[in-house]
Amino acid sequence: MSERGGWRAAADIGGTFTDLVLVDREGRCAAVAKLLTSADDPARSVTEGLDRLLADAGVDGQSLEVVVHGTTLVANALIERRGADRVGHPVSLRTTTISEAQRWRAASAPGGPRRC
Repeated sequence: MSERGGWRAAADIGGTFTDLVLVDREGRCAAVAKLLTSADDPARSVTEGLDRLLADAGVDGQSLEVVVHGTTLVANALIERRGADRVGHPVSLRTTTISEAQRWRAASAPGGPRRC
């Protein structure tokens, strides 16, 4: 990482909660946050959560090197059959079904949540 700061943040936007974590340049967890997901604007939960993480850790936003996010909102919409009449499901040549993708994900998941 560059000398900019090396701090990394990650957010997982779920249908109910948005979870965030802030990690320092050595990979140590510095702060975590859990907020209700803003149904009308899920990105707002991420920006509010990032503000909270940075304030809790005493880190300036300019020190962030990387911010990543993931979401289960689309998966939830598919499972609940809401949001669209037709959807596509892109898969790789090696993964042909949703259930196969889920089995791969479950088998490769690390053991349990990490806390600061």
